[in-house]
Amino acid sequence: MNQVAPVAAPERDRLRSGVLVVVVVATVGIVVELATSRHWHGGIQLIPWFAAGLLLVATALIGRGAPGGVRVGRVLAAVVSLASLFGVWEHVEGNYDSGPLDFRYATSWASMSEATRWWKAVSGGVGAAPPIVPGALALVAGLLVVATFGPGGRSGDRTG
Repeated sequence: MNQVAPVAAPERDRLRSGVLVVVVVATVGIVVELATSRHWHGGIQLIPWFAAGLLLVATALIGRGAPGGVRVGRVLAAVVSLASLFGVWEHVEGNYDSGPLDFRYATSWASMSEATRWWKAVSGGVGAAPPIVPGALALVAGLLVVATFGPGGRSGDRTG
């Protein structure tokens, strides 16, 4: 059986730092997307702004090696993932609800199968809210959790 040699600590730290940089760059990209789409009308549209802030706080805690930072970072990433799933649902549901108003489906929406209507809402066939955007928050949160794997690292928290 082939065994993989453990990664030396300096390489592991560089890899972890690289993943944390990707998390920060992706989070800033999401914030730019939120700003350019003027995603701030009403309280529910502020959720991804707070989620992005939580990702940056979690990244700082993990990157600085604060005591317990890995655990707190993982919890914050889980909260962001839940917010992201809520956002995906809100986008899909909004798309679904706009189906009868779409000029392409105004006369046929009621006669379409339920599965077809939901597929159109999920896949971007109807509505203006892309589900991939809130889904990106979950992806970035998952990447942040990946950065916490492995023994020790800079965090000193051996919960990998």
